[in-house]
Amino acid sequence: MADREKFLSVVCEGIYRGLRRVAPARLKRLLLRTRQAEKAIVALSHKPGAVAKAKRARRQIWRDPQLVVFVSNTPRAREAKVAYGLKSMGWRVVLLHKEQPNFDLFEFFDEIKTYGNEWQALSLAGEYSPLIYHVFSLMADKTAVAFVKHRPGRVIFEGNDITQTLTADLGETPQWQRYCLENADGVSSRDLQLQHVKRKWGYRLPEKLILFAEYCWDAQGGQDSQNARQVERKNGELHVVLCGNFGIERLGGQEWGYLDIAREFSAAGVHFHIYPHWSWYAAPRWRFEEVFCDYLELQRKTGLIHLHPCVRMDQVVNEIRNYDFGINVIRATIYGAGLSNYTSAHHRYCGSGRNMDYLDAGLPVILTKDLAFQYAMLARYGVAIEATPVMLQNARERLQQFLTPEVKQQIRKARTHYSIQCQISRLLRFYQSVANNGGADAG
Repeated sequence: MADREKFLSVVCEGIYRGLRRVAPARLKRLLLRTRQAEKAIVALSHKPGAVAKAKRARRQIWRDPQLVVFVSNTPRAREAKVAYGLKSMGWRVVLLHKEQPNFDLFEFFDEIKTYGNEWQALSLAGEYSPLIYHVFSLMADKTAVAFVKHRPGRVIFEGNDITQTLTADLGETPQWQRYCLENADGVSSRDLQLQHVKRKWGYRLPEKLILFAEYCWDAQGGQDSQNARQVERKNGELHVVLCGNFGIERLGGQEWGYLDIAREFSAAGVHFHIYPHWSWYAAPRWRFEEVFCDYLELQRKTGLIHLHPCVRMDQVVNEIRNYDFGINVIRATIYGAGLSNYTSAHHRYCGSGRNMDYLDAGLPVILTKDLAFQYAMLARYGVAIEATPVMLQNARERLQQFLTPEVKQQIRKARTHYSIQCQISRLLRFYQSVANNGGADAG
């Protein structure tokens, strides 16, 4: 195998050098980037101990039919929620991870092991005989590539976002991600981005695919309504809440930032609560105040903007349960501005976990229609409120119409249908289908 890869590497090097002599500048950059990614993938063969262990694990005939091993550099609510669903069906879930999240992993997983790099992860994986290895990645990383290349068993790959729907220069990541998507035994997707790159970029996706969107806890998974935040309010006050990732103007995220929207809400007399993304959980106070200084200044001036500390993943629903509305919008499309951080295709096809947090908390969701996939999921039950300049300028009047028992009933219906308990059987059938399919031989 090593000789074959060395031969292919030499041949590819010759082809690239030849093409680069005659190619225009843009194509040269593309060739160089592709070559760098190819070198990185080939380099993953050079850890014989971990690779040999993965090969031995792959040759095992017996597989535990109710065991899955999750592999994730950065565990998030997605992994915890899927594990919760699997365990509710009698499965055991092992987690191999690199970074420590802001919640208690032992609440959701039967066994947990930490690794420092992709080779330690691959070696740890060889100690198990699961039906499936489910590899999670924010986009694509060396750990994901190592598992797809040196499969210790059947490997399902799942990326949070598809990099080629973004406009940012992400170096080797798009090539790594394409390699994983095209070579894994199966692919799980939380939204419709895969269909876009398949059509536009010609991705050769595996036969085994599943759309497994972000789903609700449905009042489970550590969310305790008895400990919900109590909101102090006067008669007629409305409270809108934002939680999760959003653009921060001080860091160049104006197109999907909320500063202008916060001003609109305060002008309309609506309270606006903000819970920043989990990545800020351990940030030093001085850094938090430096980055969010515009929001803090608006908070001081209006008394209607409330910037809260980042909370643990398993406490988000409790924190927001007694507000009135959740929000998830793209500022640029509301005000007719151009897009630079993300493409319109990304907005159209991407998914979001925060919408499910809002449903779990019993809140209708304010959305921009350019988030088409997300909007369709919520509009199906009548719990999506379209965000427009007119709606924001008349927020109190427009939003008051959604504070009805009928809307609350629709939220309960949506939450039940989109619950992890309702949907998890689909993922189990997918696991079994991939396990019984045979899969491609690893290199």
